[in-house]
Amino acid sequence: MSNLTPTDFIVWYAVFLFSTTFHEAMHSFVSHYGGDNTAHAGGQVTLNPVPHMRRSPFGMVVVPIITFLLARGAYMIGWASAPFNPYWAARYPKRSFWMSLAGPLSHVPLIIVSFVAMYIGLRNGFFNPVGYDDFMTGMYPVAMGDGNLSWALAKLVNTAFKLNLILFIFNLLPLPPLDGSEVWYLLVKREEDRLRYRMLSAQYSLAGLMLAWWLFPKIYYPVFSFSMNALYGMPF
Repeated sequence: MSNLTPTDFIVWYAVFLFSTTFHEAMHSFVSHYGGDNTAHAGGQVTLNPVPHMRRSPFGMVVVPIITFLLARGAYMIGWASAPFNPYWAARYPKRSFWMSLAGPLSHVPLIIVSFVAMYIGLRNGFFNPVGYDDFMTGMYPVAMGDGNLSWALAKLVNTAFKLNLILFIFNLLPLPPLDGSEVWYLLVKREEDRLRYRMLSAQYSLAGLMLAWWLFPKIYYPVFSFSMNALYGMPF
C-alpha cells in the first residue's frame, strides 16, 4: 500500500485493537466458565482494551506500529495474552483446550460480518470490485465507490476481513506458543506429564513462531483465494 495516511493507521489499529481484545476476552471468559478465575481476577474478561494493553504493551502497541510501518500498511501484527492457571490446565485438558480454541474462533463472526458487508456493498454498487492476487499486500478485495462514507466503510470492512482471517489462521497453527498447540495436551494421559510438557514447550516458543511464520502463507493464501472466488462468484 503506497501513500499511507494517518487514517490508514487509525483504521488498522482500531480493527486490530478490537479483534485482539475480543480474542483475549473470549479466552478469559471460557477459562472463567471452566473454573479458572485467574484471568477474571486480572480484569481480562472485558472488551475494554486497556487491561489487555496494560498486560501486553509491547505486543499491543509497539509491535503493531512497527509492523504496520515496515509492511507499508499492508498488514499489522501483534499479540496479547490472557493469564491462566497451568495446574488447572493440566488437571482439565478438555476445558483448557476449549479455552485456547475460543480465541481463534472469536475471529470467525468478524470474518463473516465483514465478508457479508463486502458482498452487500458490491451487490448494491456501494463498493467496486478489485483484484486480489497478491499475498498479504495492501491490495484489498473491494474498493470504495463514490462518497466519503463508501470510502470509510470500504477501508473498514477490507481491513476487518483481512486481519481477522490472518489472526484466525495463524493462531490455529498447532505450534507453541500459539493457541492451536493446546491440542497436543489432549493426547497426554497423565496430569503431571501435561504440566511438565507445558513448561518444556515454552522453551521452544521462538522456534515455533519461526516455523509458524514459514508455514502460515502456505495455508493463508489458498483460504484467502477461496474466499475471494466465493465473493466474486456469487451473483450480484
